[in-house]
Amino acid sequence: MLSFRAIEKSDIEVIREYTQKCGIQSCDFTLSGIYLWGVYYKYEMCIYNNTLFIKGVDESGRAAFAFPIGQIEPRKAVELVLEYCRLHSIEPRFSFVPKLVLPAFEGGSALRLEGWSDYIYSAESLKTLSGKKLHKKKNRFNKFIKTYDNYRFFEITCENADKIKSFYAEYLKENQADGERLAAEEMIINRIFENYAALGFDGGVLEVDQKIVAFAIGERVGNTLYIHFEKALRSYDGAFEAINCLFVRKFAGDAEFVDREEDMNDLGLRQAKTAYAPLYLVDKYEVVF
Repeated sequence: MLSFRAIEKSDIEVIREYTQKCGIQSCDFTLSGIYLWGVYYKYEMCIYNNTLFIKGVDESGRAAFAFPIGQIEPRKAVELVLEYCRLHSIEPRFSFVPKLVLPAFEGGSALRLEGWSDYIYSAESLKTLSGKKLHKKKNRFNKFIKTYDNYRFFEITCENADKIKSFYAEYLKENQADGERLAAEEMIINRIFENYAALGFDGGVLEVDQKIVAFAIGERVGNTLYIHFEKALRSYDGAFEAINCLFVRKFAGDAEFVDREEDMNDLGLRQAKTAYAPLYLVDKYEVVF
């Protein structure tokens, strides 16, 4: 039977192993989505028959489960969660369920989660910014390169993580987190810097005149590079385009796709993500039995 416990730092490699093997393209099935955002969603974990089960709460604070990943056949894994719910008098609710795995939820009622779709892009197009759809982005990137010809892009390491963390603290003074989720994001980014070696993430920094103006953090899962966080000073025109392009060039490798995650119903984010001409969106659902 399923028995859930708190997620610990010692679980990082186990979680990484399950997410790398699951084959689901969604930021919720990454180390960041489970280990880091697990604090916000109050995640607990259970490994049963080589399958990872996650229990937490949704945005409304109701008990919710993730789609189980591992060796148990998907419908059987879902049935194990339903049995757990019956035994503990919990309404069976699954959150952030990718459309791809909906067939495993036979008998459940699925509702698309507006604003929580992942934006998926061609890695090659973000490296080159070629084509008519990305013409404006390429112009802004080129303008940054010409205006700040002494720019420098380099990798975040354990040795310089504290320096990037200090920049982020200054950045927040001008960009105060508004809302519980954004406050959680601040906590999570600081947690990344404090545990950078253990997490093994990809991180890139952009400097102008030896001053940090942007950084990005992500991770490679399968054939997709996920960009979890991207921060830049708007006073440096083109900094967002520069950090995005240089980060993908550095860390995408032979990955086919880049996932820039959700817009969370934020109009500004939606416009920014749409402007990069996504190939498609990965829709997610809430499923209730």
